[in-house]
Amino acid sequence: MLATEGDRIQALWRRALATAALSLALALLAAGGAGFLALAAYLALAQVMAPWSAALIVGGSLLGVALLGALGAWLMLRGRHDGAASQLAPPAAGAPADADERPVDVAARLGEGLGQRLGRRGVRVSDVMVAALVAGTLLGASPALRARLFRNGGVRR
Repeated sequence: MLATEGDRIQALWRRALATAALSLALALLAAGGAGFLALAAYLALAQVMAPWSAALIVGGSLLGVALLGALGAWLMLRGRHDGAASQLAPPAAGAPADADERPVDVAARLGEGLGQRLGRRGVRVSDVMVAALVAGTLLGASPALRARLFRNGGVRR
């Protein structure tokens, strides 16, 4: 009986080591790919602006992605927050709000409804985050694009 348990533990250790080695190799490949993408972005931006500006934009974008990843990991490790709001069922997306409802609660309710609708249509959270990152980077890097989008004559109210 002891030999069987020892074999089982040894098999688990082997599996864990193989998984760790594979994870390390994949992480190194991903880091190398991200490095090449950052270099390509820098070289592309350096052709249309000063090299120091291109470096600031690429570095800031990488720091932003790293901070978003760290925040996501922290939220996943932290688990669900405790509180009465998580125990109550949220109202439907189209339901009228209470008179004493705070703007944060309204935004959270609308965001949850939008997330559920997008989820039903097969849109992933990562797709939305990448689109927001690209849009923010483009708007931050291109004054001409900002001017075109936000000029007074082009905005319909």
